Amino acid sequence: MSRQILVFFSLAIWTLAGDDPAPRVPTVEDLLKIRTLGSVEISPDGKWVVYSVSQADFDENAYVSQLWVSRVDEGKPHQLTRNESGSSDPAWSPDGRFISFRRESEGKSQLFLIRPDGGEAQRITAAENGVSGYRWSPHGGSIAFLSRDGHSEEGKKREERYGDFEVVRRDYSYSHLWLLKLSEALETPQKGERLTE
Repeated sequence: MSRQILVFFSLAIWTLAGDDPAPRVPTVEDLLKIRTLGSVEISPDGKWVVYSVSQADFDENAYVSQLWVSRVDEGKPHQLTRNESGSSDPAWSPDGRFISFRRESEGKSQLFLIRPDGGEAQRITAAENGVSGYRWSPHGGSIAFLSRDGHSEEGKKREERYGDFEVVRRDYSYSHLWLLKLSEALETPQKGERLTE
């Protein structure tokens, strides 16, 4: 546990260190340029760490997170993702071959895989209403994920007529548990099998 804390604080110092060592009162622009760390995950073999770095995107008027990796013995961070919509919620596959994460695709949060040494990310889910959370199975052959119910028929008609909005304290949707088989998802993105009613 102390090794994880040491790695986290080393990364925090690297991320927040500025180019100007002279002390001064920070401006609003300085504060918006600060990058923040999150979602730190150590690989199963203890040799790698993946984490997210968030910073303001002034063009998009939003905070965007990207994934970074570093070998624990080297301490040299490398940016792993560079998507405009950002990447978040990383997790290691149990065998350490893949890093899974969530990224927006076609307006919905979907699951992707990427190798720790880089390369192109591969989308593995085609969840109709997006993915809100997930976990790898212990053997790594499947992934359980949460996805919310879609609009009711009444809601779909209202959206077609008036556009997308939510009636507070009236429009409720529930999350359900889905299961994805990795072997199938590596061939083509999968909707998964719904496990809860």
